[in-house]
Amino acid sequence: MDRQSDRATDTLRGLIVTLAIDPGSVIDEASLSARLDCGRTPLREALHRLSEERLVVILPRRAVAVANIALTDLQHIYEARLVLEGEAARLAALRATPQILDKLEGSANAVSSPVGLDAFGLVTNDFAFHHVLGKSAGNPYLYDNIRRILGPAMRLTYLAYKHGQPSQQTFEEHSAILAALRAGDSETAERAARDHVQMAKERTLRRL
Repeated sequence: MDRQSDRATDTLRGLIVTLAIDPGSVIDEASLSARLDCGRTPLREALHRLSEERLVVILPRRAVAVANIALTDLQHIYEARLVLEGEAARLAALRATPQILDKLEGSANAVSSPVGLDAFGLVTNDFAFHHVLGKSAGNPYLYDNIRRILGPAMRLTYLAYKHGQPSQQTFEEHSAILAALRAGDSETAERAARDHVQMAKERTLRRL
């Protein structure tokens, strides 16, 4: 994507995750284009990418709506994350370069210092770690599936942070995954990633 499409995607993702645009609402491209200060082509590229992340849905006659959100989605999302991110961590323990591990550490540390961050800032830093973890597996097909599931998961996690979920446990769980990756321990890395996803699900359920 070009820079304008990138900016439109990031801004629109934020509006959807924070519920600034209501779930289920049909998007008016003209007004949204003006709101985001971008042309129709970058906006459509952003909508296409967000449809891949399951944050918007393409309707008949080229209409686009914000995806609905329901508690039943949480079960399906976290079932998929257990499998996908557990496998990503297992492979990352075998394949991740020192540079990637340093980037993961930076993402993990960003969650440890929540002072001045609102719920969206917390969830953005949290999920940056998961995107880097997905990429560190060195399997683009696996990462493509992880990327698509993280959008809906991000929206649910935002609601949990908004309702008081602390970030310290997330930081500790991310750190456990990272320690296993640095040790090259694929079995422990997979288990730590699966444990983290399961605990994240339980924390989210308690606050929805």
